[in-house]
Amino acid sequence: MGRKMKGLMENAGFIDVVESTAIWPIGGWPKDKQLKQVGRWGLLGLSESLYPFSVALLTRGLGWSIDQVRELCRDTEKELPKGNYYAHG
Repeated sequence: MGRKMKGLMENAGFIDVVESTAIWPIGGWPKDKQLKQVGRWGLLGLSESLYPFSVALLTRGLGWSIDQVRELCRDTEKELPKGNYYAHG
């Protein structure tokens, strides 16, 4: 969706649309001090939103139980700080 956003905005009538990309680290792994801070906030945001987003999608969409969703989210939260994850956008 992100890669199509500029075209969607222009098709909606916006003019002079500027597109830029950025790396958004997830976790405190970057060596750069500013990216490290961004990564810590990114990890916090991901951790805090994981269950609320997952519960709706997995219970309504796939018929999972609340306990199954909690277990998946718990396991995922344990693994997140271990990796060097980042999002491109």
